[in-house]
Amino acid sequence: MTAGEPTLTLTIRLSSSSRFDIGSCGSITPSSTIQHVKDLISQREESGMCASDRQRLIYKGRILSDDTRTLLDYGIGTGNDNSGIVLYLVKGGSSAPNTNNTSGNV
Repeated sequence: MTAGEPTLTLTIRLSSSSRFDIGSCGSITPSSTIQHVKDLISQREESGMCASDRQRLIYKGRILSDDTRTLLDYGIGTGNDNSGIVLYLVKGGSSAPNTNNTSGNV
């Protein structure tokens, strides 16, 4: 975290229409990585303790696919009003591709 950098509170919205906030204790800034945000989400009961590799985060219709990029890289936290930032959480399968598809179903 850079000195003087604003802290962000992100609202995480699930497909079930439930939502919860993260970062209210100052743990998220525009220079936080997507991986850091996913790690914080994975610790929350509201997310179903969803592992970070199963999370797909979406902001304004854009998938935040590169976990090494920062929120700032995606244009999050650049405005004057850093409240009301909503990320959509979609839970998926493991990020590892399934190459063993031998289900036998036709």
